[in-house]
Amino acid sequence: QARQAFSQDLSNVTTSQAPSPQPAEFDNDINKVKTHKQLSRRMSVKFHEWHQNWSENHLSPQQYEFANEWMMGNLSDYKVNHTSILTDNPLDKPPYRVYNRFRVEYK
Repeated sequence: QARQAFSQDLSNVTTSQAPSPQPAEFDNDINKVKTHKQLSRRMSVKFHEWHQNWSENHLSPQQYEFANEWMMGNLSDYKVNHTSILTDNPLDKPPYRVYNRFRVEYK
């Protein structure tokens, strides 16, 4: 009797009521992409704020300027070079923000 009641309960369930696994997986993949994008942006902002705060509290203006001059290769006691800044803007793929790459050409 319990088996008959169970099968009668199942006979009332139509396929339209049962969720399809494919759309749920598809929605989950979309949510993962959205979440990853939001997380990447949030962590980028958080790191930028931390770095700026750390720089202001631990570097003098002269040290900050020296680091920038060193990064650009503008120091006289180093090998002569030219540093180009290449700005990438891939907002549709990681890291979902504008960033700079540096190319050094030695002369």
